[in-house]
Amino acid sequence: MSTKTTNIKNIVIAALAAINVLFISFIVINGISERRERAQVARDLTAVLARNGVTLSEGAIKDFTAPEQAIVERDRSEEKAFTDMLCGETTITEGGGNILHYTGERGRAVFQSGGSFSVVLNPAKGALPTENAEETTRTYLKKLGVPAKVFRIVLTGQRQSVLARYQWKGSAIFNCVVSFTYDGGVLTEVSGKRVSSVRAGEDSEGAHLVSTAALGFLRAVLDGRVQCSAITSIEAGYLYVAVSAFGEGELHPAWAFTTDTGVYYYDAVTGMIESGM
Repeated sequence: MSTKTTNIKNIVIAALAAINVLFISFIVINGISERRERAQVARDLTAVLARNGVTLSEGAIKDFTAPEQAIVERDRSEEKAFTDMLCGETTITEGGGNILHYTGERGRAVFQSGGSFSVVLNPAKGALPTENAEETTRTYLKKLGVPAKVFRIVLTGQRQSVLARYQWKGSAIFNCVVSFTYDGGVLTEVSGKRVSSVRAGEDSEGAHLVSTAALGFLRAVLDGRVQCSAITSIEAGYLYVAVSAFGEGELHPAWAFTTDTGVYYYDAVTGMIESGM
């Protein structure tokens, strides 16, 4: 290899190395700048809330922007596959108001257009008791293809309910929760609210920022619509909102406020607030 060729190669390598250093520096600087901006937002919100009698815990803000709006549709084929997995092959009977009844060898189910459903299983049809309801529920979620995460277990005597919350693209759908109920270790009921088909919606106008949500929540506190004196967590996600009697709906970007008096969901599209879990 000639000296001239070697020099050119060294120059190219040096140039690429310099570009790489600049790129990494740009990422680092942007990361530092973003962290500083977020820290400032947290400080500003802490001060504003404190002046109005509400304490914001350090590290309470989990997200600084909420996800984009999405569209929900009722997928009856997915709905039947879900029910068949639990009840065996089912027959369908139509009810009024777009309510569907499913009947199978191992149980029966009712699905409504707004996402609410209930499946009642017959424990005498060969179901074996489980020693770990939480792990069994995770197995069911996987088999059913349900994009949900277990977040709570409720015990009432011999009755145990494992609650899982639906997600879309990694963000929680706060008000879509399914409960797997076990009696004596045997699954007897699956119920709650679910979504069967979700797709991205049109780009909404502007980002849904935590500062806007926090100030909206504070207005509700000052107006007496919410009673609380401390906020321990603010998390971004979705609220499912039905828009028609045929099963169409929307996922609104939303915020979950965990407070000293309970959990509240703030709809970033409508500004409405509802109690949560």
